[in-house]
Order: sequence, then C-alpha cells, then structure tokens
Amino acid sequence: MKKIIIGIIVIIFLIPLSYVIYEYTLTESYLKECDDIVLNLSREVAVRWDNNNFPEFAKDFLFLDDFDRKSSLYNSSTIKMPEYKEEMLYDSKLQEIYSKDISEIVPKDFSAIKQKFAPGILKKMKEEKRDDYLSPEESKDALLRPTNRLLSRTVEYWCACSFQLNKNGDYNTSLLLPLGAFYLIREAELFYGNCSHFDYKYIVTTNSNKMASLAILAWASQPHFESKELSKKVALDILDLVKHDCSITRYIEFYKYFVDCAFGRLSFINSLIGKDFHESSHYKDRVNYLINKPLDFEKEPYYEIKDEYERYSREAKSYASDMTNDSSYNPLPDYLFNREKIIIHSVFAKSYPHESLINERRYVEEYLSYMEFSAVALLINSYYCYNKRLPKTIEDLEEWCGKKLPTNRIDNTPYDIDTKGEHTLTYKNVKKAYYSYEKRKPLYFDFQR
Repeated sequence: MKKIIIGIIVIIFLIPLSYVIYEYTLTESYLKECDDIVLNLSREVAVRWDNNNFPEFAKDFLFLDDFDRKSSLYNSSTIKMPEYKEEMLYDSKLQEIYSKDISEIVPKDFSAIKQKFAPGILKKMKEEKRDDYLSPEESKDALLRPTNRLLSRTVEYWCACSFQLNKNGDYNTSLLLPLGAFYLIREAELFYGNCSHFDYKYIVTTNSNKMASLAILAWASQPHFESKELSKKVALDILDLVKHDCSITRYIEFYKYFVDCAFGRLSFINSLIGKDFHESSHYKDRVNYLINKPLDFEKEPYYEIKDEYERYSREAKSYASDMTNDSSYNPLPDYLFNREKIIIHSVFAKSYPHESLINERRYVEEYLSYMEFSAVALLINSYYCYNKRLPKTIEDLEEWCGKKLPTNRIDNTPYDIDTKGEHTLTYKNVKKAYYSYEKRKPLYFDFQR
C-alpha cells in the first residue's frame, strides 16, 4: 500500500513536471524558429552595394582608391583622403597642412570638373525637388546604391577639390562642388534600393552634409564679387534641399515593415497559440512605443517637442536595453502561459536596429542646422558683394533676398548678425545641445573683408 501511495505521489509530481518541460521545450522551439526567420529576413534586406550605380552628374568624379577598385581587404597602404574639419575653418596653419595633404590627391587639371561637373549641378538646381522616398517594397527592385565608404570619401574628395579651386581663383566651380555633395547624398538616400537602414542616415548623410557645409562656410568667409549671383542662388537652393530632406519616417516605417514580415512568416505559430500577433496587446504596446511615438515626433518642429523628445530618448534607451537583454518578462511563467508575449518580445528585440533609431532626430537636426547655417553665410557674402556692406540684422538680409530665413532649430530664436563683434554669425546650440558631456564650441561664421 505504501508503495502505491508513493507511486501516486510520484505520478502527481511527474505529470505537471512533464507538462512544464514540454511547454518550455515547445516555446524554445518557437523561439528558435523566430531567430531563424529574423536572421533570414536580415540576410534578404541586408544592404548590398554596386559602385557602378552613381548618379550621372557624379559618376566621372569619384574618389576610387585601391580599396574601392578591388574587392579586397583594407590595408594601410590605401590612399587616405584628408577630412575637412571644423577647426580648419579660420586657422591658416591648419589650412596649409590640409593643402599640402591634398596636393597629391586632387587633380592637376580641373577642366573636366569645370566643363562637365559644374554644368551638371547647375542643371540639378533647376529641377523640382522631390521627397517621395521609396517604400520598402519598392526598394527591393530599385538600383543598389554605392557603398557608404565610397560615397563618404567622394564627398571628402569634392571638398578637397573645392578648397583647391577656391585657392586657384575658380570660385564658381569651387562653390558648386559642395553643393553637388548635398545632391549626391540626397539622391542615394531617396532613389536607390537598400537605403532604409539607419546606418546610412547616421553615418553617411549626417557626416557628409556637415563636411560639405564646412566647405561652403570656408568659401563664404571671403567676398567673391564675381560669384555674388551664384552664391545667392546656391544659398536658396540649399534651403530648398533642407525643406525636402528625406524624412526619418522612411526608416521607422522600414523597421515596422521588417517586424511585420517576420510575424507574417510566423503565421503557422498563430494557429498553434490561437492568437493573431497583431491583435496582441504586447504587439500594440511595442508598436506604439517604438514606432508610433517617433512618428508623432516627426510631425512637429524639434524646438516644440525637444524636452519631450529628450525624455523619450532616455526612456527608450532603457526600454531597448531591457528588451534586448530579455529583462522585460518573467521567463518561466511567460514561457508556460504567455507564449505570444515571448515570441513578440523576441522578434522586436532581434529586429531592433540599434540606438540610432532613438537618436535619429537629433542627428538630422544637427546636419540640417549646418546646411541652413551655411546657406545664411552665403547670403551674407552675396549681400556684401551686392551692397558693399554687411547686413545689419537678419531682417535686413531677409528683406534683401525676399525669403524668410530659418531660425535656430533648437529654440526657434532668429540668427543674430554681429558686424562688430568677434563672429559674424553664431550657432550656439548646434553641437553641444545633443551631447552635453562633450565640451564642444558653437559653430561660427566669420566674414573676413
């Protein structure tokens, strides 16, 4: 009798234990399926490149070093293109070093750039600006874009050529080169496939547009009377480019597209757990927080939502960290009784691009600030060349050019033109507003008569 009782007790314990083991193992198998699906999707949408697919105006003026000519590993013997840096703007010694560094890289004969590249940019200026980016579905069949590296280094090359041409006295061609950089980066972002990944906006668009803006600031720092009409046109064109900048919405939409593709392929699990993932509160919560909320921020000027956005960024970093570190659920009870939550969590965590999704608006505001700042600097230069004096106020400049000029993107204050102080124009917030732990100087424009 005692053995029977012991056997019954063992069976009583074994049945729930067996159930727990079975359910846990089943959930683990589903999660393995999730991992495989997300991995396969990642491979399908992974950025593939084709360096032959450059816009017509740019393809004959690329910076192709040994790395880009061959499909080989990078080595230290590859030609290094010097970068035009902010501290060089008004430092003659640094400019001399830069000039020496680029002397063996820039062409000895600029006639091709002058006769073919410059007219191509003038033609681009006359075209209507588009901002209708490709959908994730459309991008599948679109041309593959060039590599991030070749795009970035070509912009560096064009800025170097601009510096040399300015030094040589060809001011018109010199100015059109950095403007061409804006067009190159923009067209690669808008009209090519595999551009819906955050690294392009962060690594290429931000850095390249800032560098081109610095080249324009260097050009605008001294009067060029023969280029006064062109500098005004270029300034207004830059402001038009800013107005039609590719929205971050594209990148957020791509993240949701990727997630939903994963859930679509997991449809066989839907029937097993008896629930549509898209109807789950866990799915809706993550979509609302990681997708809908950033999309709502996109609808407002940054200065109006800055404080709320900063709070969201801090919270979202923690949220994303918890999500990717599997700390937003209780493994055992959820594995057994809340399987759809585990699966949804896994897909979002494995698909989440990285922190730049949270910070993307900041990066965009920074490079757009550089572009607007360089445009205002060009207008000041043109104004001086037309009127033989500097504008006294930003209102004076607006009345002359017939356009309302942008304000500070951080606090909506107008630019302050100081004709007697140390700096003609100052953007106090452009860098330190985003990274308070870095002690960086504001962005300056000094007009040297």
